[in-house]
Amino acid sequence: MLISYSDRNTELDILLMAYNSLTPTEKTCVEWLLKGKTAPEIALILEKSSRTVEKQIACLKDKLDSVTLFQLGAKIAKIYQQVNFN
Repeated sequence: MLISYSDRNTELDILLMAYNSLTPTEKTCVEWLLKGKTAPEIALILEKSSRTVEKQIACLKDKLDSVTLFQLGAKIAKIYQQVNFN
């Protein structure tokens, strides 16, 4: 899903642009993280190695400028809130 954003670069606009740059697999990891799954659980679901999923989560943190999973979750929640109300 492509999320639209305005021309001005607010924090939310930057997050939306970053979200649009995620790969389909990274977006799938986001969905499972939001459901409370851990990296090993996501790996089993996606039939990938745990290390591969951990690397994808690290890429998510980097793309969304997050240090911790909590920060990542907060930013993703902000994105999804915007998507659901527009």
